[in-house]
Amino acid sequence: MLKLFSVLSLLFCLNPVFANLNESTKPVQLNVYIEQNPPYSGFDAQQNGEGLFFDYWQLWSAETGISVKFHPYHKEQLSQLLSTNQPAVYSGLLEKTENLENLNKLPLFALNSQFYYFSTSSSKVKSSLVDQKLTIIVGGLLPGAQQLPIFSTATNIIYREYSSLLDILLDIYSGNIDALVLFSGDQDQQNSLEWALSLLFDSTSLGSSNNELFVYTSQVQKSVLNWVKWGTQLEMLPAQSALLIEKMANPIWTVSEATAVTMQITVCFILLFTLVRRITRRKDKQFENIFYSSPYPLVILSLDGTVIYFLNEQAKSSFPFKSRENRYSFIDAKHQILISNLFKNVSHLTAIEDAHIRLPIDNGFQDIAIAVKRIHYKRHTAWLCYLKDITVELKIEKTLAVTAGTLTTTEDKLTLTESQFVIAEKELRLSDEKLSVAEDKLTVTERKLAIEEKKSRFSDEKLIVEEKNLTVAEARLTATEEKLSAAKELLQGKKLRCKQFEKALFMRNFLLNTIFSVTADPIALLDHDGHVIVANNEFTQLLNANPEGLINQLESDPLSSDAGSKLAHQDKERLESVDPITFELSFLSEGKSICYEVHKTPFKDSESDCGGFAIMAQDISIRNQIEQKQIVKESDFAINIEHEQLPPIANRNAFDLQLIKLWQEACDEQLLLSVLICEIDPFKNSDDNYGDQKSEQALQSVTRVLQKACEKLDCFVAHHSDELFVVLMKGCNAHKVYPIAENMRKIIENLGIDYNSSALTSSITASIGVASIYPSTMESLLTEARSALLTAKKSGKNQICVYQQVPSI
Repeated sequence: MLKLFSVLSLLFCLNPVFANLNESTKPVQLNVYIEQNPPYSGFDAQQNGEGLFFDYWQLWSAETGISVKFHPYHKEQLSQLLSTNQPAVYSGLLEKTENLENLNKLPLFALNSQFYYFSTSSSKVKSSLVDQKLTIIVGGLLPGAQQLPIFSTATNIIYREYSSLLDILLDIYSGNIDALVLFSGDQDQQNSLEWALSLLFDSTSLGSSNNELFVYTSQVQKSVLNWVKWGTQLEMLPAQSALLIEKMANPIWTVSEATAVTMQITVCFILLFTLVRRITRRKDKQFENIFYSSPYPLVILSLDGTVIYFLNEQAKSSFPFKSRENRYSFIDAKHQILISNLFKNVSHLTAIEDAHIRLPIDNGFQDIAIAVKRIHYKRHTAWLCYLKDITVELKIEKTLAVTAGTLTTTEDKLTLTESQFVIAEKELRLSDEKLSVAEDKLTVTERKLAIEEKKSRFSDEKLIVEEKNLTVAEARLTATEEKLSAAKELLQGKKLRCKQFEKALFMRNFLLNTIFSVTADPIALLDHDGHVIVANNEFTQLLNANPEGLINQLESDPLSSDAGSKLAHQDKERLESVDPITFELSFLSEGKSICYEVHKTPFKDSESDCGGFAIMAQDISIRNQIEQKQIVKESDFAINIEHEQLPPIANRNAFDLQLIKLWQEACDEQLLLSVLICEIDPFKNSDDNYGDQKSEQALQSVTRVLQKACEKLDCFVAHHSDELFVVLMKGCNAHKVYPIAENMRKIIENLGIDYNSSALTSSITASIGVASIYPSTMESLLTEARSALLTAKKSGKNQICVYQQVPSI
């Protein structure tokens, strides 16, 4: 009771509003009337309260300890209704103010209004907030905001509700609305969204006094309003009410169905265009690979023959071409004109098998045979031409024709000579006419045979040459097919490796993005030179840097010179060592010092030969503050500690401090924390039978043996109350703690201190409850230990019981 009185006195001194209140007037239960006005107040089908006012009164009740009962308001007379059901208040948004006359009111909470707009609309928006003659349209995410006082009193401001922030920004950009309005609680802290919007827009803020939500009660219940005002001024309530307002608004990053469909269609068109371009480029690349590997001169021309898109090395070495801006042409302009004239009248054809063109050169002409086929190359319809220089072949054919003509002339001359010889011989030797004629015929026949033999021999040589050319062409074709087959196999292998690499890269990126999105602490990857490869939003906010500009930037650039030089020194040590390091860095943010514990670990990918550092930071500012407060408390305790009139052993206050200290250490080191609660059996009987002096001597004996045992085990022991001792142990589970507890029980039993005055004497014993958990809550640890002690006492005392959680079915 004394402690309770001290705490209540302290609260009266700290809160001036509460100091003026009479504790006897504090209501146990408050009747709150709310109307059916979603989303601010109302009841669902099961008559359960819901809405902003309902949630706020629930928080108010939890903070003040005054229970709240909600009633539906059905447009009755408020003054009579509140006076009849005391203590009672009305909390809501009434459109007709005559129902609120003759009532006392108090601001329950307020909403700050922040307007964002383009600089071109600055004068219009600012004037409309002052002068109600100028009408503007604003958009926001808060449902039903047109019912708030800021809009119900200012009829020139038209409010539109949106389902997402993106839709609002699009309408501001297109001029459909004049400004964006965001509502927040009555607090000074600026969130990241407001900071980002302040960079893009001009802003004007209306204070909370323009948008206050009131609570009303009757004239005879002024003390009720004083208690309500006391509750609204509690430390945690403004921050929690700001969270309620933020939770009530529509989600920021969703989009409307129409916007989502538009975005999906746009993405599909982009993907389709990218796929078509990739297929076209791949097809053109395949064309070029085939052309480069071909042993024949190949040329790709436009349909009119004026532009040469491509030619392979065989064509470059066989014919006179020149290159200019990735286009080719004949060196002699006359040659280009002749080629153009050839294709001028054949653009409607799909192929030309035998075409011939004669190009004039310095020492004569160059004859070219052309075979043409229509193709598609780099989004152009073009001719694929096979060129063959047949100048030498035509010269050989011409020589053969001249030789054949010469032989024919010689044959004619021989025939004429023979005829003259026959005539002369007939004239000279009439008697031998038949014989001479026969001899002449024989001679002519032999000569014809000789001539035919020469022609046959010449034809055989030409046939052998053509067979050799054909054999060479077949060998080249076979070699080309083998190269094409090898190229296809190599291409398939590369495609397979590319798919495997893309799959592995996708899995790594997916895992990396998952880790970055789930991790709440700042985390980043750096290369060996200290440049940022990738970082999450928390790391960007930690360095107070631009997310887009942070990539490929040194990690020490956004920091102060001292912190940056320290990081650079750590990076140099990291390159020389393979062990991870941990260090602390302090930053000054908004006038406050924030301390981070930074873990830097090197990594290296064996497949991609990529390496660097992984950095993860943890905010330890609160932990440092707790440790500093702990040190101050321990120092004050060491000076002011008051030990009981027993051997020097820590009392309950020292136990509370040590429990907090060991609890924090166990949290940081992730170790088990065990507690032993030891109760002397039956200490009360000993006090009744032997008196205070005898009981105190017995208690001193128990204290000595427990202190001695705990000194050997390096654990903490404290005298908690009359017959209770408490022992704290860190890093031991229940199996290790049980032998220690058994040793303490035997030591106390072996003291042999009697507690009964009857002939059948008994000795003082001890019942011990043990509990061991990983740190979750202190109350659960002590509760489990007390439960185990109660089980030990119910089982017959002088026993040890270890708490075991019953599994849920």
